[in-house]
This record gives sequence, structure tokens and C-alpha cells, in this order.
Amino acid sequence: MDWYPRQLPSNVYAILSTLPGEEYQALPSLRTILPEECFMEVPKIPLYEADVILDNWLRQLIKTYVMEAFQKCPLPLYLKLAFDEALRWKSYTPDSDLNLEPTIREIIDDLFDRVERRHGRILVSHALAYITASKNGLTEPELEDLLSLDDDYWTPPVRRLPPLLWIRIRSDIGDYLIERGADGTQVVFWYHRQFIEVARERYLTDEKAMKIHANMSDYFLGTWSGGVKKPFVNKEDKEMSMDRLVPKQPLMFDSREDKEIFNLRKLSELPFHLLHSGNLEQMREECLCNFEFLLAKLRGTSLQVLMGDFSSYLNVKPKDDDVELLHECFQLSAHSLSQDSNQLPTQLIGRMYNFLQRQEQYPDVCKVLKQALNSSTACFLPNRKCLTAPGGALRSAIGFDPVWL
Repeated sequence: MDWYPRQLPSNVYAILSTLPGEEYQALPSLRTILPEECFMEVPKIPLYEADVILDNWLRQLIKTYVMEAFQKCPLPLYLKLAFDEALRWKSYTPDSDLNLEPTIREIIDDLFDRVERRHGRILVSHALAYITASKNGLTEPELEDLLSLDDDYWTPPVRRLPPLLWIRIRSDIGDYLIERGADGTQVVFWYHRQFIEVARERYLTDEKAMKIHANMSDYFLGTWSGGVKKPFVNKEDKEMSMDRLVPKQPLMFDSREDKEIFNLRKLSELPFHLLHSGNLEQMREECLCNFEFLLAKLRGTSLQVLMGDFSSYLNVKPKDDDVELLHECFQLSAHSLSQDSNQLPTQLIGRMYNFLQRQEQYPDVCKVLKQALNSSTACFLPNRKCLTAPGGALRSAIGFDPVWL
């Protein structure tokens, strides 16, 4: 229980205000020199009253600034961003720094600026660029691997990124990066479209985007995995190479009949990054004209997802005869493959057997057919064409719907 004077006489205030600290401490208690009626008893503050008091104090301090800014951009996301920004203000923050940007994009840019100043511009920009450039998000081990492979900023003697660096960055970004499910695992991605757009404009301009997607292509291809040393130039401009200790990227992690585990991350992300890095030839070779990749993606995902890869490629390069023929073959075989993906070798050989004699004209189709003849899955293989073939008159047939043939 505390006791406080109701009101001291003005002359007492005047005397006390002139005393040095040590003399003030030496004064006798006010209760010994003032009448009892000058004091009032102040009990302990109940919890609910303390909550009201704090709410009022915070409202006076923060609410005015936030509400004034919110009137210029009355959107829910802006209110959330403005509130989170205001929570960072300290009691000693000068009034000139109590500023909220007028738009969502500017306040997100301000957030990125602050994180870059605190943790390093190159590290933050590359980490957020990889997340933004991903198709469905990245797992945190994948992000650490990608940053460990990135030589633009990372040149210590040990070629692995300390995990604590990313943990600190994510802590400062807060709830704007969320975990969600993708490809059978938990990935990190932006929780709102506005963050994706600002991050793209900031970190994925044309040249930067191509390089980021190329780095991610190499990672999901497993180019520098399995002990393969990646070269780099150290701080003394000396060329070196070291193992980055990143995992291999097989199409399947476990191929037992009772427990097939596909590398869904590779199957999903690799074609996407090859396409957006402009490496169409490698996308063609590694994905669209690679029988084992086609079979794994068909078995691990769905025909619809696989057809999306073909459509994305053909939208960029529509005059590729080999890819177009394979695309049509999948369309013709859609009903059978949707029932049993292991029929892929049978469908390819049964429809395109005659193309084995046209290697000069369709080299990649022939390569896929030869791989199908040595398929890793048990199947029935015809020794002649026995199903409707793609191409020819079917391409120009009016009203033709190949999906149900």
C-alpha cells in the first residue's frame, strides 16, 4: 500500500525543487512534517484497471498516427502493416521517425529496407528472391542449400550457410512469411499477393530473375550434389572449388513397390525454373523428352500437371515438332493414362512405333521411344503401331477432341 500527498503547499514544492538529490534523500518523511489530511491511500491497481490504463496510453500514442495514415489507404492489409510498424516504435523514438508510408507497396518496401539494413542487403535480397521465384514456395533446408550454393555474397572457408542467419531474417519479417503445404511437405512462402508483387519488382528484375531461376535449376538438377565441387573465386581472387554439401536430386527416393516415394519437389520445380531461366533446350532434354522424368511425374502427380509443363513450353516455343508430337500423344492417351499411369510405355510405343524409323526428322521422339522400350516399370510393349498416332490429319480435324480416344 502506498501513500501520496493530496496537494503540497506551493512553498514546500519550491523548497524541494531546489534541493540536491542527496539532501532530498536526507529529508524526513513528508508524513512526519505534514498533517494526515494531506495524504490519501492509493491501493494496488487491479489487473483490469491496469489494462484500461495501458490501452488508453497506447491509444493516445499509436492510434492517432495509425488512423491518420489509414484514412489515406483504408485497406485491411494496410491496417495490419501500419499496426505492426507502429509496434516497433520506442518511447524514445523522435516524432520525425513516427512515420507511416501512404501505400501498401511503400510500407512493404520500407519493411524490406529495414531488414536489409539489419542483416545485409545481398543476403536478404537473395534469400527473398529465391522464395519469390519458387513455384510453390521453398522448404527451409532448400533455402539454406540455395544460399550455400550462391557465390555472390558467400565466400567463407566453410561452404555452408549458418542456419541462424536465415532464422534472424525470418524473425524480423514475422507473419508475412507463412508455412503451407506443397508437394507433400511444408514450404515457406508469402502470405499475401502484395508481398509477391513488391518482392518481384525489387529482387527479380529481368537479369536477376534469370540468374536466380538458373541457380534453382542447377539445384533441382543436382548439378553440385553428391560431392561434386562447385568452383568459386575467393577474396584473394584465387579460383577454388569446394563441396557445398547439398543433397542429390533423384526422381525417386524409394522405389520399392510397397513404398514408392517420388521427389515431388524436383518434379514440380525443375521444369518451372528451366522455363523461366530461358533454358528451353535443357527443359526439353531433362523433362519433356526424358521418358523416366515423364513417367515419374505422371505417377507422382497427375496427367493434368504434366500437360501443364508441355503447354508452358509450347506457349514459348510453339514450332517444336518433337515436343508437339509428344504433347498430342499424351492427349490421345489421356483416358488410359488417367486410369493407369504405368500404361505410358504401352501408349507411346503403340501410337508412335513407326517414328522409330524417322530418327533424322524426330530425334527426340525417337530417344523417348527407345527409353520407353527399356522402361523401369513392368508393362506390355507392342511390336508395331496398334493405336491412333499423333500428328497428320488429326491436327486440323474440325471438332476433334483427342482426350477421349
